[in-house]
Amino acid sequence: MGNPNVKEGDWITVGSSNTDVYVFHVFSATEVSAGYYQNRSKAIKEDFVWDGESWQFKHDGPCGSYLRGSDEAIVKRGPPRA
Repeated sequence: MGNPNVKEGDWITVGSSNTDVYVFHVFSATEVSAGYYQNRSKAIKEDFVWDGESWQFKHDGPCGSYLRGSDEAIVKRGPPRA
């Protein structure tokens, strides 16, 4: 399975927990910086990588930074629902 074509402003699903994350920056076809709503309490920005089959957290353990302002609001609102 190939890498999905991801651009800034897209929502992607990460890891086995199917976490919804909002893409803020695309570094390459296999690495992005994105935000997610952690435990419905904190908006976090982290880097994610494509492992050939799915998006995964780039680093194990705590590694992100807190989002604020409009970026925080986007992540807390979540992806559009059909």
